[in-house]
Amino acid sequence: MSADASPAVSSDAQWVSRSTLPVKAGKQCLVFGGDPADTLVPVSLEELGVLREYSSATWALAGIKPSDRVLVSTVQDGGFPVATAAEVIAPLCTGVTYANPRGRLRLLHTIKAFKPTVWVTTPCAALDFLARLYMEFNVDPFELGIEHIVLVGEIASPGAHKRLADEFESTVTDIFCEPVFGAALALRSKGVMQSGQPGLLALASLTENTIVSSDWTADSAAEIVLNMPQIHALEGFVIRTGHVFSPDQTVNSFHHTVGDRVLARGRWIPLPLMNKALKLIDGMQGWQLQVERGEGTLDRITLKMGLNRDSLIDNPMWKARIREAVASVTPLAVTIETFFLAEDGPQLQGLVVDLREHHLGGGATLKPEGGWPL
Repeated sequence: MSADASPAVSSDAQWVSRSTLPVKAGKQCLVFGGDPADTLVPVSLEELGVLREYSSATWALAGIKPSDRVLVSTVQDGGFPVATAAEVIAPLCTGVTYANPRGRLRLLHTIKAFKPTVWVTTPCAALDFLARLYMEFNVDPFELGIEHIVLVGEIASPGAHKRLADEFESTVTDIFCEPVFGAALALRSKGVMQSGQPGLLALASLTENTIVSSDWTADSAAEIVLNMPQIHALEGFVIRTGHVFSPDQTVNSFHHTVGDRVLARGRWIPLPLMNKALKLIDGMQGWQLQVERGEGTLDRITLKMGLNRDSLIDNPMWKARIREAVASVTPLAVTIETFFLAEDGPQLQGLVVDLREHHLGGGATLKPEGGWPL
């Protein structure tokens, strides 16, 4: 199988999201799944090599040099899979290592010991680390010697790129990792979008199953879709990634999300699974998932749960059940708030209230005003 093929989207291809992608059987394969694994995608060892070729081409295009030392500090979901860093990045540079993004002081120790010239991280983690360098560690960011910051996995706050570039005196590049396997397929540098391998990504209408552009030109916001028939499990499908591309190159190109998953703190939260888990709780009358960033650097997530009996509102057992239901869907920390919602009152649908103004709603797969029926 060659990584050079760049097929056009077939007219009879089936349009799916990650939640609706049918599972195909595989043998002697690596199976990719989310956390939780609501979608399983088998990939043969040969196909895994193709994915690595695609990623390697994109990272090389991003400017990784033979003299670079690369530090990767991301979670896997929503970002670049750490497991493939050695195979993809190591051949391009002097060395690559990993540091857990949680634990900023440990991250600082790793940076001082490894002396990376390239840092792969999420926008929010980078800004949070920058704030701690000043407030807690009394360290000048420039002294760390980081020449290139590569951002993956999150939508950056306005002004984040310029601030990071100025404070670290570094080049800042966005890498787009598709959400099924985490392969790096495109990048944005100095306001210009480029694909590491042509033909794998396209731009689609937010409301209809139609391709609006086969390159990075569009008159309005469009969803990035994945077309990768070289992978048997994806053959015959156009997969909506949930990422929305902006034609305004003066802003972060990946400035919105759409569909049945919401991106928070570098992880995708599957809303249908959330609704399914919460519906099992006795007395549940409705829910809203609120995501905000405010003046801080990290996303804050709050689940507001409507219960139809007063006795359940402050019941520790019910709050524990709600926490367990949420934990079955996402490992992220979620604040639980409960309130009374009468059975005969207005029904509170399962909705996302995104105060960051990132998530646009259901897109072509679910009307934004429709919510998730209870």
